[in-house]
Amino acid sequence: MADEKIKIGKSMLEAEAKNRGYSLSSLLNPIAFANISAKMSFSTHEEMYAAVGCGAVSVNQIIFKLIDLCKPEETEEKFNPNETKKILHTHKASSGGVIVKGMEGLLVRFAGCCNPVPGDEIVGFVSRGRGVCIHRADCPNMRNEDPDRLLEAKWSGKDGSYTTSIKITATERAPLLAIVSSVCKQLGLFVMSINGRIDYKTRTAIVDMTIKLNKKDDLEELIARIKSEHDVIDVFRTVI
Repeated sequence: MADEKIKIGKSMLEAEAKNRGYSLSSLLNPIAFANISAKMSFSTHEEMYAAVGCGAVSVNQIIFKLIDLCKPEETEEKFNPNETKKILHTHKASSGGVIVKGMEGLLVRFAGCCNPVPGDEIVGFVSRGRGVCIHRADCPNMRNEDPDRLLEAKWSGKDGSYTTSIKITATERAPLLAIVSSVCKQLGLFVMSINGRIDYKTRTAIVDMTIKLNKKDDLEELIARIKSEHDVIDVFRTVI
């Protein structure tokens, strides 16, 4: 009976996570589970699944908390509008090629959830005590944010270092890893991560990679060069 409750609870959480556009495995990382465990006294994942499966804890109690935890920029503390002024006047670090509200020299960082690069429409999000986080304007995490926490932002036109991810699909016989390594070397780009696999159902080779760009034109050039290679089917930017 206990095993059945565990399976039911896990299945319910997976279904609700999927319904909200996430996978349970991505939400339930070690840090997130430790946070939930501290609040609800779960020793193991199985205890949590069983609690959901028997109705002791609701699915939404777990899923809502996990989704909140996957947004590091957010805080449960009430936002103070004066915080914006404090950031604008005190931080002097490099803005990484971004102007926020017409000012340069702010402490900013780029959101890992949407990885904005030059050319994207962007918005600044005031993160309490951590400066301004730059998101793409169409980032899903910004849809329901308090307007008082959002600042107008634009690219300064200066080159900087930006991280982005792309997905490449090719015929299964294509030497994709060799192709992308060669193109990145030609462009002087640093590959931060790369993962290749074969989809035997579609008989295609797929590579997901994260690259550090040196200037705003690198992404278009990288995609164009890879697309020009024989046997490459498609190349497009993805969100990490």
